Amino acid sequence: MGTVRVGAIGIIILIIVSSSNALQAQGIVTSEEALQSGPFIDRVNYRVIQNRDQRILALQTGEIEIDSDIFHLSAIQKFETDPAISVRAVLDERKIRVLKINCSKYPLNISGVRRSFAFAFNKTKIPDETGHPFTIVDSLIPTGHPWCIEQELATHYYEARPDIGNALLDSLDFSINPSTGYRETPEGDPFEIVVMDSWSSDLDKMAIEAFESLHIMTKIAYSGGDIFIGYLYFDSYIKWFTDEYWSQIFYNDQEQNMYKFQNDTFDYWRMQLWNATSEEQAHEAIVRMQEVLHYNVPVLSLYQYNDMMAYRNDRFSGHIEDGVRSVSNSWTLRKIHMIDGTWGGIVPIAINEEPDSFNHYQNDFIYSDIFLPELVPTLYDVGPDLKPVPDLVENIITETHSDNPVIMEEHTRYIMDIIHNATWSDGVPLTANDVAFTFLYIIESGVYGNPAYGQLDGLVATYAPSTYQVVLEFSTESYWHFSDFAYTPIIPEHIFNDMDGIGYKNWEFWDPIKNPDDPFVTCGPFLFNNCVPGISYELVRNPLFYYGVEEPNITDTTTTTTTTTEIMDYGTLAISLTISSISGFVIVVFSYRSYLEIEKNRPKLREIPWEEVSEGIGNHREED
Repeated sequence: MGTVRVGAIGIIILIIVSSSNALQAQGIVTSEEALQSGPFIDRVNYRVIQNRDQRILALQTGEIEIDSDIFHLSAIQKFETDPAISVRAVLDERKIRVLKINCSKYPLNISGVRRSFAFAFNKTKIPDETGHPFTIVDSLIPTGHPWCIEQELATHYYEARPDIGNALLDSLDFSINPSTGYRETPEGDPFEIVVMDSWSSDLDKMAIEAFESLHIMTKIAYSGGDIFIGYLYFDSYIKWFTDEYWSQIFYNDQEQNMYKFQNDTFDYWRMQLWNATSEEQAHEAIVRMQEVLHYNVPVLSLYQYNDMMAYRNDRFSGHIEDGVRSVSNSWTLRKIHMIDGTWGGIVPIAINEEPDSFNHYQNDFIYSDIFLPELVPTLYDVGPDLKPVPDLVENIITETHSDNPVIMEEHTRYIMDIIHNATWSDGVPLTANDVAFTFLYIIESGVYGNPAYGQLDGLVATYAPSTYQVVLEFSTESYWHFSDFAYTPIIPEHIFNDMDGIGYKNWEFWDPIKNPDDPFVTCGPFLFNNCVPGISYELVRNPLFYYGVEEPNITDTTTTTTTTTEIMDYGTLAISLTISSISGFVIVVFSYRSYLEIEKNRPKLREIPWEEVSEGIGNHREED
């Protein structure tokens, strides 16, 4: 791996660009303070263009600046000769292609057998099934997540190593019958592995080839297979990972732990993860859980897609990458600016479909999620590196009974000072009362079906002891309470209260886009301006935004026509580039100084001797 040192900065962003294209990396990367400041443009115009060819043409002609959807390679090739269009390929952090294994079926209930299959499967020969590139992976957490251990694994299952797989099976006494050429159980009985037909994929055939290289008899079935192909879906809420392989739901839930995996060590670290009271404790637990899964292979991770996105580079600069939406994200709109450094401009963005709702308790659609971060405040934002960035919060103190005896045992109290200059779009100051009311509203409207209620499990108190301080208290001690409340949209009390406002019962009926008479009071970097439903939606810069910057003066300094223009400082900092080649792509990692400190102090992984044939890490409940 080659490294180009350009400086040190404050945020980690994962970018993957095709080595065959002359793709530009022009994103402005900033410190936390500079990341928050903005926006520097006047307007954002979202245009609904459902036809992909029309979106390609709109991008080529300059009708749009950014396309929020992904392109396949056939479309990307049309941009190769256009220097005004940049293309980004980022790993899709939402799903991983996997082979799922029935861990209750003999002999696949033996981890050594599953591990031998993992070694024999040749990921480097996976064909392109979808028309856009992918990156092979071993991790069961997407590689863009800061807690993924893909690069720290001592051994990988990338290339076919049937020699290791066969050695494992030999040591487990699965001998080869000289007459049939296939392996038998240690008791001398024949056995067969059933691979479920994948219909539109060659992965089932590759699985059979892997078993054949191990001298294991296999067959294809249309249902009820021992090996079946699927996806592992993921979101930034890492706790979902705990139930996916938890033994306690072995027989109770067909949606989770469908692999019927049971492992005492995994269950132990699951409890440590749930009970963690610090990031360090949570991080150690998730690392150990990944170790167990990688060694015991209840599911074989195959690859992540590389989503290709495109935008114009001839008018605006300052695009920010993240691991979910590439450049089509809230941070880009916060930092993007005219390429000559001057103020203003309109940024047209193509969306594939119209938003379903602007009610943040109701919407369940990606095209609504594109809008809402521009309009609503939160205590914290999700940064481009998927880590929290303060939004309304200036300072936070976390206390338990051991810190403050006044707090009940096992409770966690969050005391937050919020910024003083946040103002709702109707001119009313945003205070801690609005924050405290937001969580009260969710609890009270939860009686009437508000789904946001489910995210506040254990919240026992929400109040504002002063104008700019809010307190939330939970009934348990857990690191995870933070993510339960940190990213919740804050609502104005004077609009949503239950006396003369929207009220608790009407939480689901409020939608100012569908019902123009509904009040629409916001406090984000942009304000909603107007829309033609199903065609276009326009936002304008919020002059009251609490991280807003003043427009620079352009002054005439002489008596002639010569003028001098004050060029904006957009917070550009030096960056550290790490470049490596993986499957024909270049990964550019912008390293965060504080993230590097975490990495430096991160517990080291214990290297596992792969020649061992013991039943994985720790104590396992599996038949040998």
